[in-house]
Amino acid sequence: MTAKKLKMKRKLPRSESVTLLRRVREIMAGEAFSVQERLDKITYILLKELKGDACSVYILRPGNILELTATNGLNKEAIGVTRLHVGEGVVGHVVAQKEPLSLSCIAKHPKFILHPETGEQHIQGGVATVPLMRDNEALGALSIQATRRRRFSPDVLDALETVAMVITDLVTVLLNEESQGNRGQGKSEREIPGSKILQGIPIHIGLAEGTAVIHAQKVDVPLMMGEDPLKEQKRLDQSLLAMNNDLEKLLDETQKNDLPQDQQNILETFQLFAKDQGWINKIRQAVTSGYTAEAAVQKALNDIRTRLYASNDLYMRERLWDFEDLACRLIQHLQGGGEQKDLKDLKGIIVVAKSLGPAELLEYQQHDLRAVLLEEGVQTAHVAILARSLDIPIIGRIPDVTTRIMTHDKILVDGKAGTATVQPSGLDEQEFYERKIKQDRVIEASNQALELSPITVDGVRISLNLNAGLITDLDQLQKTGADGVGLYRTEIPFMMQKEFPDVAYQTNLYSDLYDRVQGKPLVFRTLDIGGDKVLPYFNRLNEDNPMLGWRSIRIGLDRPMLLRKQVRAMIRAAKGDQLHLMFPMVSEVAEFFEAKALVKKELDREEGLGHLTPLEVKYGTMLEVPSLVWRLDQLLPHADFISIGTNDLFQFFFAVDRGNPYVAEHFDTLSPAFLSLLKTIRDKANQHHCPVSICGEMASRPLEALALLGLGYHTLSMGAMAVGASKRMIRSVNLKVLEDFLKTVIPLTIKTTRNALIAFSKDN
Repeated sequence: MTAKKLKMKRKLPRSESVTLLRRVREIMAGEAFSVQERLDKITYILLKELKGDACSVYILRPGNILELTATNGLNKEAIGVTRLHVGEGVVGHVVAQKEPLSLSCIAKHPKFILHPETGEQHIQGGVATVPLMRDNEALGALSIQATRRRRFSPDVLDALETVAMVITDLVTVLLNEESQGNRGQGKSEREIPGSKILQGIPIHIGLAEGTAVIHAQKVDVPLMMGEDPLKEQKRLDQSLLAMNNDLEKLLDETQKNDLPQDQQNILETFQLFAKDQGWINKIRQAVTSGYTAEAAVQKALNDIRTRLYASNDLYMRERLWDFEDLACRLIQHLQGGGEQKDLKDLKGIIVVAKSLGPAELLEYQQHDLRAVLLEEGVQTAHVAILARSLDIPIIGRIPDVTTRIMTHDKILVDGKAGTATVQPSGLDEQEFYERKIKQDRVIEASNQALELSPITVDGVRISLNLNAGLITDLDQLQKTGADGVGLYRTEIPFMMQKEFPDVAYQTNLYSDLYDRVQGKPLVFRTLDIGGDKVLPYFNRLNEDNPMLGWRSIRIGLDRPMLLRKQVRAMIRAAKGDQLHLMFPMVSEVAEFFEAKALVKKELDREEGLGHLTPLEVKYGTMLEVPSLVWRLDQLLPHADFISIGTNDLFQFFFAVDRGNPYVAEHFDTLSPAFLSLLKTIRDKANQHHCPVSICGEMASRPLEALALLGLGYHTLSMGAMAVGASKRMIRSVNLKVLEDFLKTVIPLTIKTTRNALIAFSKDN
């Protein structure tokens, strides 16, 4: 290799990297300099130290516009003038992709756009550009350019990324200062009189009132480069040990407090992530290359963020929140101990966070936790499962929630509606308290109705059953007077394990369930994974649309031993009892027959081994895919029962994501079209004398349940909290009058029957 090429491939020695970071930190600490002056000085230092010809900072402005904010090497007159959209030009491309980019010739890139006012027509050689990232949000970009063709080395790119981590704080300060300036001009959202209502997706229902506590996971990293890697490794090892000891103590406390096994399993899985060798090795490698232990932890987290956010794997996206929790804890230990939350003087707190880990939720619970508001969050996240088991209202997917709420703001939370009212007015509070009083009365009346039988005014007995997924859910069976368990979601215990449960574990679990139901019917849904429910120890596909991909029965049939082992455990647990098996996501009759054949193979196997088998096996299927509706004549003669999963059936029927607030509100389960579909299914089931039930969320809401009764559905399965209200509704309705009413409403050309049903319920 020639001397010229050696120069072009020049690496940045560690000593130079340390010097560079030290100079940048000195400028950051210089209180005499304004933010703009600091950015100017930093670009100058980078220009000289990295041997470039131009160094620039772009900051994201409202409207997804990137603005040239600081530069050395380009025309200073272009500052504040040169603007480009996210995705436009090389800089816009880097910000859109949230990934660094190094090119030997910027003009060769398909996204290259020349901005003459910058004078960069003479600087069209090599370029290295990195995004300025905070919590996986791109706030801008840092770029260095050369006049001649050259590819900046990976070490230069790494140094740029490290500096970008440092100056992101500076950019945030600048944006905050500008925001404060806007407030002074009366432009800030907070200066607008009146309350502010934030909308999200309900994860667990309930009403709550409290004071906002902003959960800040970010911990400042004051020093990026270390002097002694061995010393940093020792600090890291000590802090890892201390963090794991703290987590062990937290688990011990939950066991002393008789926390249900399901919740303990979540914490144990969280501990598994804390000991993940891939994560720890990334940190160790960064320390070896010269980073401080704190900076190494932050760098490893940034790498994980980049990888997981680029993935369509919803499970792994959720696990990122666990790693963010762990990284924050580890940095806190490196800096002298765990975080001390000063919450003693607050009565009733509402935690506001971008994301939250399960251990953090349990820590907040010690301080009168009333509700949780998340910028992210889905039903299957560990924190969501834990919040539901603790009966804590939680709302997810509230855009920019941590910047739209301030610490000590008063908040009214409606988990059912998915709304949070910030700084409520007197009228807001009055309406909330009236709603709370009304809700308390309804809850009291519903609790009193639990002891009554669900019989209509005209004497029709309705069967009410429970949907369950946690062992503790079955404790509600006797309390609610439910007839049985209409849906046991077997995947939820699997999601809280460190590895795939073996047959012995599953047999013990299912045997425990049989003991708890005390002779009442128990319907098992075979493993329903994939889509938004993925196991950490199971190979996953990177699918563009996982909800329509490899999931549920499709996985069970493609991996038959997976299904057979689960069925084997169920057969052994149901010895001498009835076994009700239900297959999820069946889209064609052949799938039902194939799954049924696998079960029969396991029955033959157990009998061949001389094991006691179930007294009887009942085969059913979930009806969630519209294609199966037109094959019911072929299916029903061979099925012992079917159960309708209204959640998936509804979203597939309307081609609408029920978790998307932008479209979900435009569709209603009480639309005449959907009710007509349900009526068609009910009529077909009657023709074939096949029992049919509803186990989707629709059955849990009294008004929707009222419509289902009018369509002829007399078996409903729901969460335990909905049983009392359903009994009250059932005991107040004349079924014959309701059926006649629906026959007149469904043919109407209206978008929804909701208002008509509300009027009917008031009049009757």
